[in-house]
Amino acid sequence: MSHPFFDASVYPWHRADAKKLHSALYGTVTIFARIDLLYKGIGPGLPPLEVAAPDVVWHMALDHLTAAQSLGKLCKHLLTAAELVSIRSVVLEVISAESVIDQFVLETAVSADLAFVNRKNLRIELNKLASSNPSIRVLLVRGESKSGLTWTRHLVERKAAELGEGPIVYAFDGNVANVNHVLRLLFAALGKPNGVPAKDSTEDAWYMDALFQLQVLADDKKRHLWIVADDLGPGPEGPKLDPAVRKFFEQFALFMANPDFAQWFRLVLIEYPRGSVPTKWKKGFWVEEDTTQSSPETTDIKDYLLEWARKKKKSLPEEQAEKFAAEILSKARAAVRADGMQSLWENLHNELLAVLKTL
Repeated sequence: MSHPFFDASVYPWHRADAKKLHSALYGTVTIFARIDLLYKGIGPGLPPLEVAAPDVVWHMALDHLTAAQSLGKLCKHLLTAAELVSIRSVVLEVISAESVIDQFVLETAVSADLAFVNRKNLRIELNKLASSNPSIRVLLVRGESKSGLTWTRHLVERKAAELGEGPIVYAFDGNVANVNHVLRLLFAALGKPNGVPAKDSTEDAWYMDALFQLQVLADDKKRHLWIVADDLGPGPEGPKLDPAVRKFFEQFALFMANPDFAQWFRLVLIEYPRGSVPTKWKKGFWVEEDTTQSSPETTDIKDYLLEWARKKKKSLPEEQAEKFAAEILSKARAAVRADGMQSLWENLHNELLAVLKTL
């Protein structure tokens, strides 16, 4: 799994353990010459530090080391430095930090608790997508309605932020109606909202022209863009989005076979229809997750309950968590409706929330 500090491109200042390491460093190593010596000892090619107050210097150092993906080297050195024994526990906390992909309970602006029960395959494939040298650049998310497909974006959003590459661009039925709207979102995310090329040729040629210009913009700004396109499947009355939107994203995915283009983008397509993919797609650069291919298990629910209790600082014995988990899964299965109006995943979420309210 990727590490939230050592595989990131931006130091995760939003994390409590990140702030704690910063405080420990500027409170312990205060002389500029000593900070500079430690910093330069990590390796060549780092930007020089400017003389300033210790907290400012360490802020610069942590930013530079993270961008160079050399923070892990600093932490290893800090553990072996006899004069820095007082901060070893803080350093160990950073070394053992858990990626958002490994977390069961996520907190977002939408909801304090999002129950990512199971979704093991999603976590595995998303981790590949997040790699600093990915071979996988496109993730298709498939499955039945009300099985948690749209919630995928929350995990993607948190992972992009963890890597310092957020916020994501999220296109869905409600904020885009056609390809032009999608392009305006993408160009705006790269700081050029009026950069969408004029459509003066065929649709395919227009898509290619826009994608080439997006690559130039991303390369110029050195900006990684995570893109989540939702609602790409059918609704009760036909396609949720203009079919041309899916066609555009299929062209986008085709471009991801080119490493020069793909280095700047990560693409997640939600509610992508089952069946074959476009014939021109190259093998090896895309993967898929299907929510119906991994049914929830008692162990998954128990793990979620224990993690939730730990985060909320509540007492929940493992035996009790296992008992709750079995009851939740049993009730969720019993409430599944043949007409699809009540899915297993939806029932599971409702039953889980009901139990959490009692703890």
